[in-house]
Parts: sequence; C-alpha cells; structure tokens
Amino acid sequence: MSGSRHPEADPVTEGVPRRRSPWEEELAGLPPNLAAERKAQLIGVANARRHIFLCADPTKPKCAPAERGRVAWKYLKGRLAELGLQDDGSILRTRADCLRICADGPIAVVYPEGVWYRRCDPPVLERIVQEHLLGGRVVEEHRLTTRELAGGVVSPRSPHSDLESSGPEGAASGPDR
Repeated sequence: MSGSRHPEADPVTEGVPRRRSPWEEELAGLPPNLAAERKAQLIGVANARRHIFLCADPTKPKCAPAERGRVAWKYLKGRLAELGLQDDGSILRTRADCLRICADGPIAVVYPEGVWYRRCDPPVLERIVQEHLLGGRVVEEHRLTTRELAGGVVSPRSPHSDLESSGPEGAASGPDR
C-alpha cells in the first residue's frame, strides 16, 4: 500500500508517482532550514489573518467517518484556492488528524478568534468561509465553543537567540522546551 494510512487507499493512483508542484521543485535543492523559511514565505504566513484547522483525515475516525472528513478537506482546500485566499496567505489551512472532540464532526477551529465548529461538511464550511473567514462573523448555529488563546504578539528574534543567551531571559529550560 505504499505507506498509506488508510486501507481504502485509491488503487488507481497508488504507485503512480505524484507530480511535484512548482514549490516542491524550488524547495528541493535548499537545505531544510532555508526550505522551511521559503515555504513559509510562499504560503504567506506573514500575511495570515485567520487559520482554520479541520479534523479531516483521522487515523482512528471517531467524530465522523473518514471519508466524510476527506470530502470536507477537499472542499475546503479547493474553495480557498478558488477564492484566491490561500495563495496570498490571508487564510491558512491545516488538515489535522484529530482535534480531540471526537463527536459531532468533522470539527474545525478558526484562529485567532478560537471558534470551534461542529458538523463541518461542505455546506457548513461554505458558511464558515463566507461569514467567518471573509466576513469576520461567527456562524453561531454551528459554533461548538469559543476559546481565544491567551498571549500576544511575539517579537521577531534571531533564529538562534535562545542559544545565544544564558541569562534568565535567555534560553528556556525545563520540560516545556
């Protein structure tokens, strides 16, 4: 099964080499640290206004059947591309294995507002795209809960600043690092 997580992998495309995207071609010759930085530029991380995470390809589907999650992900990915929202980075999207709700899914969460949504099939995702991602209004009838993460803006630092300082404000230590 060429490493597929899902036993129901598509027999038509299995074993067929996947065509590389222009991004993959560009990134292939770069060292990993530079490739990651360039990819972040290409997907517009610095321009992001919102980020939607969708539980769409779980190893152990509990909140919704695996196929339902894959259909939801395909729809979201295609719709954001169709609207030109992912190319400029204004809306980031991430497919998650599990968002740990495990009921009433597919589940999605939109940041920075921290709005969690239930039953995120294509019609609900369309409303989330139009009303929340573009319009800034929560889709109340599908909202599960809201929890904005505490914190603030992090100042840019040199990539090695944690290693350059050994004072109390320098390198973090302990189990969280």
